[in-house]
Amino acid sequence: MSAFAGCDAPLRGNPESWLPGTPFPVLDLPAPHPASDCPFYQAAWQTFLHVSQPGADGEPAFLSYPGIGELFDPAGEETDHLDLSVKVAEEDGTAVLPEIGSGVEQAGLGGLLIDGNGRPIYYAIHLNDRFAEFVRRNGLTTPAAVLGADPSLAFDEPGIIELKSAWRILAPGEDRSSYFWKRATVPHLVASDRGVVPDPSGLCETVDVALVALHVVFTMEGHPEFIWSTFEHVDREKRPDSAPEADANPEATDPGYVADASRSWLLYRAGATAAHSNLGALRTADELAAAFDEASQSFTRNGGATTPIYREYPASKMTTTTPDEDLELLNASVWSRFLPEDSGDMRQHYRLVGATWLDRPDRDFAAGREFVNAPGQSSDEGPVAGEDALSSLAMESFTQSTYHNCFSCHDTQLVVTADGGELEAKAINVSRVFSRFLSGHN
Repeated sequence: MSAFAGCDAPLRGNPESWLPGTPFPVLDLPAPHPASDCPFYQAAWQTFLHVSQPGADGEPAFLSYPGIGELFDPAGEETDHLDLSVKVAEEDGTAVLPEIGSGVEQAGLGGLLIDGNGRPIYYAIHLNDRFAEFVRRNGLTTPAAVLGADPSLAFDEPGIIELKSAWRILAPGEDRSSYFWKRATVPHLVASDRGVVPDPSGLCETVDVALVALHVVFTMEGHPEFIWSTFEHVDREKRPDSAPEADANPEATDPGYVADASRSWLLYRAGATAAHSNLGALRTADELAAAFDEASQSFTRNGGATTPIYREYPASKMTTTTPDEDLELLNASVWSRFLPEDSGDMRQHYRLVGATWLDRPDRDFAAGREFVNAPGQSSDEGPVAGEDALSSLAMESFTQSTYHNCFSCHDTQLVVTADGGELEAKAINVSRVFSRFLSGHN
């Protein structure tokens, strides 16, 4: 990864320029601390710009990447235990999967994130060609192969990319001019004894969806644990517009604290207190089902259901509330590289919230490990570097102070899959793609 003056994006016209077209990044090994974190942020931004660069139809490139259902082969002796959460639907006699097909339930504690219009946020997973090649080259396309994989097998080359996208449903006439948006199929939802879930028959809805957040997860040379970065939408003044940020970290936030008393945000209700925010995972299945109106696919019955959220760690760091200066400088630098003639390029309406990685994977990465900083240890000192309290507001809304960052879940220890099975401790467990496949989730 080339270094530029300060923590900057390359100028347009530079041979290494990221705009208007973005080449696949060179993901060489950056130096550990005390060296700057900037090369990791630069790699995250260039990777985001590459995977989301719009095609002739204006849609981001990653929408053409395969998902879990397209990459793996559930056929074989173990097919019986697979129960895909979103089954194949029939459209004009042709079998299709929903384009935004990973359902509405969040990872971790679960829960549905419901926006100000009463509609849930939908999710999708996208894997690039290098991820697909790793799976095929190592014969990991069936449940038996994943379960029997060598525990030491690790992601072994730079540029393996896993993405998770979060999408909101656009209301008719709603301004979408600063979003990546498209007409897309999503799972039709129904109320059940498990709450509100995708219709098991595979029925889909066709709606307009807008991208509100994107996890950009990728390997660099010497970093098989992945660099975990997240991007979120900003308004035309480059300000976050999904939800507000707290003034202090959660241990210093009073239950009566109000993140914004003056206005509602996309995912936050004006005046909601800390005690009544970020709690969507605690709603019961019966409560959600009672509020759900299947005809409108919204939570508007019986007083409705809301899940106001705000960012609990304003700088996405455990021991400070001051954002990383390199991160802020690079965001501003990237935005400055867009020209007036790029008005149709939606990439300029997203920001890098942060990234996290292992400072010394050569020392700390192996099967059977957890990755965590000691209490009071900053991300400049501990094994987990970067933003060590990083959460996507649209994807980890309810686990911000429970699972502090991506490595709280994405380690190499034993994984209990959603269907109650077990995947023994393996280096590849840093990606939950394999455990999702085993439990039949897309």
